[in-house]
Amino acid sequence: MKGYPQLLIGSNLYVVDPNLAKHIINAIHSFFHSWWQNDQ
Repeated sequence: MKGYPQLLIGSNLYVVDPNLAKHIINAIHSFFHSWWQNDQ
């Protein structure tokens, strides 16, 4: 399990696949970027 990023969610510790985490981060980034641009 070494080398895998870990996210603390509530009281549970989840081991996250790095590619999945990257996907989620990219999706959130895209969402906020488009939302911010619409707000201008």
